Amino acid sequence: MDHTVPAIVFASAKLRAREMKNYIYSKNTVVLLFLVILTLLSWYVGLSGDESLKSDADSVVMIFLSFLKTGLVILFFMEVKSSKPELLGMCGVWMVGSCVLTSSVLLSYI
Repeated sequence: MDHTVPAIVFASAKLRAREMKNYIYSKNTVVLLFLVILTLLSWYVGLSGDESLKSDADSVVMIFLSFLKTGLVILFFMEVKSSKPELLGMCGVWMVGSCVLTSSVLLSYI
């Protein structure tokens, strides 16, 4: 495949440092760090707690966290946020529908 070499490769070290700083302090980096925090939180919820309560409250919290993480990935890393409103709406309907379906299945077992 033919890939173009970005101009940043041939730029000065000062320009490359500034570009890297823009990548590090971008909104996507903040969202990525938030996703890591949510993952660690869901891991902690699954690890801690009383065994008799794990099936109820912890499951609901972990499903909520997983849908929150899925929504963030769809919006920021799949670039749906900046796409056509129709695609954004379809993704929103899918998220709400799958969340309702999963929650109803979970609540039917509790």
